[in-house]
Amino acid sequence: MKKINYAGSYEYNKDFADRFAELFTAAGSDKATYHCYHEIYSHLLHGRDVKSFLEIGLFLNEDTPETDLHAWAEIFPDAEIFGADRKQHLLFNNDRIKTHYADQDDRESLYTLSHVLPKTVDVILDDASHHANKTMTTFEELSGLVTPGGLYLIEDILHYRNSLYDWEQNVDELNGYFHARGVDYTIYASSSIQRCVDSVVFAIRL
Repeated sequence: MKKINYAGSYEYNKDFADRFAELFTAAGSDKATYHCYHEIYSHLLHGRDVKSFLEIGLFLNEDTPETDLHAWAEIFPDAEIFGADRKQHLLFNNDRIKTHYADQDDRESLYTLSHVLPKTVDVILDDASHHANKTMTTFEELSGLVTPGGLYLIEDILHYRNSLYDWEQNVDELNGYFHARGVDYTIYASSSIQRCVDSVVFAIRL
């Protein structure tokens, strides 16, 4: 079982992190302003040659098409950017971004998604339901797409069980799952962990 690497125990490029924060905020995301994930993602992604990127879970509500994908398209200007969400009425395509339907409650839809994407994807990010069993199902269906040496990231994980969020995935659940599977993973917490207890990211190297 792995321990959490708390902020201060890992280095990151501040300029790159600041760029993340600027773009996430402009896209209407709370990844930087609330969770401080720009620290973790700068540590993991600075200098990495990313040619394809997929985020699962795109829209904060049923009415607003704001999405992190616009930020990722700026961060990785040479990459194909893909997204997946169950809110079909908000899905869109443009010259940089392609989005598809997928529902973590429906394993078949995840299987279908895996067959409309490229054969390999350099980075996959799960920011969808935040339910442990759904996160595990999604990993099982999509992790085979990750380019050798690529990353599968899962965010919004509780670092301890909190009664206010008793439905949300926590470190112990996912630690046990990935340890049992024998995969190479690292657990990171951002500097905001004391004020928002679900600011943990699992980084699985495949």
